[in-house]
Amino acid sequence: MSEGRGITVLAICGSLRQGSFNKAALRAAIEEKPPGMTIETADIGSIPLYNEDVRALGFPPPVERLRGQIAAADALLFVTPEYNYSMPGVLKNAIDWASRPPDQPFAGKPVAIMGAGAGMAGTARANTICAGAASFSTCTR
Repeated sequence: MSEGRGITVLAICGSLRQGSFNKAALRAAIEEKPPGMTIETADIGSIPLYNEDVRALGFPPPVERLRGQIAAADALLFVTPEYNYSMPGVLKNAIDWASRPPDQPFAGKPVAIMGAGAGMAGTARANTICAGAASFSTCTR
């Protein structure tokens, strides 16, 4: 974050369903953000399944877009439901694609993780797994 401007946060939601509790939580976070903060959202629904053979030919356009958004952001916000005691595959897939070299865009980015779930533990397990994926990508949390 440079002097004289606010902070830009890129939010990446692990739920693709428009009516999800996690998208609702993200909308609430956007509404309640502090002054000087901008929260932009990434669309990860069109990112193909990770395939090193495809990556060797170049990043697909949706991945290039996500990597550019991550690089331009000052910080990241992962919003994740919990599916089968883990984070959703669509979110893990997006992290896998975006974290590949060259010019790894996650490096040094502060990260926050939140989620909404109906169970007693909420999304605690998914948040822990997401934090592990973020730390592998050299994010700070």
